[in-house]
Amino acid sequence: MIFILQRGDELRGLSGATYNVISKLKEGGMGVIYLAHSSRGYTVVLKAPKCDGENDDIKIEKICIENDFLSILRHPNIVEYIDTIEYIGNPKRFPIIAERYIEGKSLKEIYWDNPASEEETMRVIVPILNAIDYMHSMNIIHRDIKPENILMDNNNPILIDFGTAKSGYKEAETVIGTPGWAAPEQLNGSAPSPQSDIFSLGGLLFYITTGKEPKPYQLQEGGLSISPSSLNKNMPEKMSDVIKKCLAKNPSDRFLTVREMTDYLITGKTSDENYSGIPRIIIGNHIVPLRSELITIARDRTQGGTGQANIEIMEPGPVFFMSRGPPSSGYLQLERRNSDWFAVDVNTGNGIFVYKNNKWINLKELPYNYIKLEDGDQICFAYDPIRGPYMPFIYKKY
Repeated sequence: MIFILQRGDELRGLSGATYNVISKLKEGGMGVIYLAHSSRGYTVVLKAPKCDGENDDIKIEKICIENDFLSILRHPNIVEYIDTIEYIGNPKRFPIIAERYIEGKSLKEIYWDNPASEEETMRVIVPILNAIDYMHSMNIIHRDIKPENILMDNNNPILIDFGTAKSGYKEAETVIGTPGWAAPEQLNGSAPSPQSDIFSLGGLLFYITTGKEPKPYQLQEGGLSISPSSLNKNMPEKMSDVIKKCLAKNPSDRFLTVREMTDYLITGKTSDENYSGIPRIIIGNHIVPLRSELITIARDRTQGGTGQANIEIMEPGPVFFMSRGPPSSGYLQLERRNSDWFAVDVNTGNGIFVYKNNKWINLKELPYNYIKLEDGDQICFAYDPIRGPYMPFIYKKY
């Protein structure tokens, strides 16, 4: 199947608006972007899969995922979704996304070999951190944060390209991110999580402040071969420390939430300091201190789960704190025994898994269905060898 839009083609969106194609703006390996004029009087971009007979199903899956996520996201630093055009061909059908046209340059063009001052860096990075924090509050991770995926709209940075986004098992399964920008756990097929985006944000901050890509300075065992401040004598040490912490190989050694990273950049302190010495879990952009003897966690009932747990997780959507007692059937229970915490699988269908020693352990396969948690362990509600862990989160003991 070959799909190409030509100048003058007119397409109708689900909103009822029509879009007249002006020209092709850009073509990549997975998609094509066109400039078009809306019948409502403004210019838009139309994003379509690059259907040329090679891996078309993968490209269509990616545009479907992007359309689904972008249509529910509303943030001043996320590209504005306008409409969906349903293309029905023979034999393929797929969405074409109408987005607001942004005329500005990408951060890659602006900061290549041109490091920003501290003041300019903060003007650019903080709005992007706020956008990612918002996504994480919806249990959505981006997985492809890099300079070319952020455009400047006057002085306002705008995050684009959501074809790699993931929430639970909703994702384009063959997409893993961009080497050099993606976290190690994305590239080795283990457990992408909100902390994976934090790794990429560290790489983005490295690029803005040094004018160089971080990949040549990344060590195979994790971390950097140099201090970022050695590449820019005007970089505050605090900013250099943020970059190094973000780029840690172990996700639990990074900032635990984007809000924590933002707080440290602005004040030099982190919100996590308030929980020092208190065991806690990090779900999405929430830090939840474990102050009770028992905590039950389940999927929100509207998403097919049991509901009525202390913590209910909706996909995609915010984390809910319910405090109604245990759900009626299977759930994850976190249980304190003396000074230690244990994860317990209570009659779940898909299993509870904990990541230890570079592998996911199914609690159903252990005596009494429980395991002692150690600092930095990841926990998930199900695990599939191909799709990976379902909605993983981190336990912190210290």
